[in-house]
Amino acid sequence: MGLLKVDESRCKKDGICSQECPGGLIRINSKTGYPGIIKGGDKACIRCGHCVVVCPNDAMTHQDIAIDDCPPIQKKFFLNAEQVELFLRSRRSIRVFRGTPVEKEKLQQLVEMARYAPTGHNAGAIDWIVYTKVEEVKTFVALTVDWMRDIAKKQPEMAKNMGMTKMIKDWDNGVDSILRGAVNLIVTQSADGAITGKQDCDIALSYLELAAVPLGLGTCWAGLLTMAAKSYAPLKEAMRLAEGQYYYAMMVGYPKFKYSRLPMRKEPHIIWR
Repeated sequence: MGLLKVDESRCKKDGICSQECPGGLIRINSKTGYPGIIKGGDKACIRCGHCVVVCPNDAMTHQDIAIDDCPPIQKKFFLNAEQVELFLRSRRSIRVFRGTPVEKEKLQQLVEMARYAPTGHNAGAIDWIVYTKVEEVKTFVALTVDWMRDIAKKQPEMAKNMGMTKMIKDWDNGVDSILRGAVNLIVTQSADGAITGKQDCDIALSYLELAAVPLGLGTCWAGLLTMAAKSYAPLKEAMRLAEGQYYYAMMVGYPKFKYSRLPMRKEPHIIWR
């Protein structure tokens, strides 16, 4: 069959699939009223699957997107506005972890949930790097501290203003102020040639930190470690990160404490046009 196949016994000729196609690749046949893909559309299609999942009659079949892999939406699981606000406001950046490694199965589940984050042109052009070895993650922290020591020697004022001086002292006293005791680390890395690689990686991690909450996990953006990896070759080599690609790290683990209230934040600065 071609890229798209229409079940004429199910199709109601409503044209929804044609209107929904982001590339405008589906046209309605003026004679039959049934939809079909334009010439060359198979190459231009980004495989978003919208034509399959938007049809209320299950009339559309896509060669690369099996309808069995697209489960029906169950409205009973929808969150109302109040629940969404509570969920988003209750997300916290966790900076005190239990130090217990997260099970590989749960990390797999976490990434499986986060992989539905949108990516430019629906390319899905990111890699998920999951570090599970406790000693290896500790090595990353030690190398980050080495990077900070170098900065403290060359630019002591900057190191002090950025809190590096204190974090170096903490490390020397047996306290990890870099990954806060998290023993698992997840890095999103853009694939080679990804035009929207930075945005894709950051959005994917945003999904990841939200998906972590119902799994009983906590996360925090590992900014210092990421900064170090981008400018300190020994750390980048130890983490085995690709050259020339965008990447960002997030610490993952079991929170040591639970929160009982929602903190306030600044009022939004809205510019109406």
